[in-house]
Amino acid sequence: MGTEPLRLLFVVTGKDGNSASEVDIIAVHGLSPCSVPDCEHAFNTWRKPPGEKGHLWLQEDLPEYNPKARIFLYEYSSKIAYEGTKGLFFDKANDLLEDLYLERTAVSKFLSTSTAWSWGPFGRATLVNAHANPRYSLIRNSTYGLVFFGAPHEGGEAIGAVAAKIGRSLGLQPKDDIFETLKDGSIFADTLKESWRHQLESHQIVSFWEGIGDVVSRESATFGLSGSRENIVRLDADHRDLCRFDYSMHDQDNSKLVRGNIQALYKGAIRHSEFISQLSPVAEKGEDRFVALRSPNVAGGTSLFAESRAR
Repeated sequence: MGTEPLRLLFVVTGKDGNSASEVDIIAVHGLSPCSVPDCEHAFNTWRKPPGEKGHLWLQEDLPEYNPKARIFLYEYSSKIAYEGTKGLFFDKANDLLEDLYLERTAVSKFLSTSTAWSWGPFGRATLVNAHANPRYSLIRNSTYGLVFFGAPHEGGEAIGAVAAKIGRSLGLQPKDDIFETLKDGSIFADTLKESWRHQLESHQIVSFWEGIGDVVSRESATFGLSGSRENIVRLDADHRDLCRFDYSMHDQDNSKLVRGNIQALYKGAIRHSEFISQLSPVAEKGEDRFVALRSPNVAGGTSLFAESRAR
């Protein structure tokens, strides 16, 4: 059973008091400084300024553009990356799958959504694990969209080198053992094998990259897929601010680009689910929609899945 909190930020209910949502949006944060508590980092990845008074756009802005979505924020200990233990890394990915499975079986109608993850390797490991375990096949099959915010992939520098750059942005020093773990990159390698490559063409992807700074280059933050499969968008922000926005005009310009792309995936997920339902009466009872968002500050890159950068 999952042990990490899946925080519900928004849900629309019907007259019977049950969820009337059709899409799940799940936001997963990236790497955190060792001194920052997990809960604090999970929320501050997506809100600006940091702290309880900061603007949490996932909760305050996104529902207006995705009214039939359940929006979740996933909180976990990203410090597993510093420990260099692959087994624990994949166990944590399974925790998220189990939490999603339990959330979905708790409602009368499954939801089909994509989320954005903040930590690329973690998000990939989750989908790879879902592919291998029949228990989570519905989650895998219903994940429609993936959104990456400055998540490093294979392009350009080796992923271990990019992870080390992210580590420096978090304040890690070259003498630190955890810095060497990131630089080695071995904990992230397994999520880049053929099992992941073959899944790319099964999802609609949005890749945001940082227009300010060079922590994760455009080449590393994108997959290089065709325009019909991957939409590549430059945000006028540095690595730390790719997926958090305040009320300033500058940040709202970036937020508009993000909201618009997520909304496009949200609508696409609903259309896809309706199409599948027409083809198969069985799918009408169980097909979910996901959008995934992934944040930066990740050594590998979000159902509507959203993944944020590692911070």
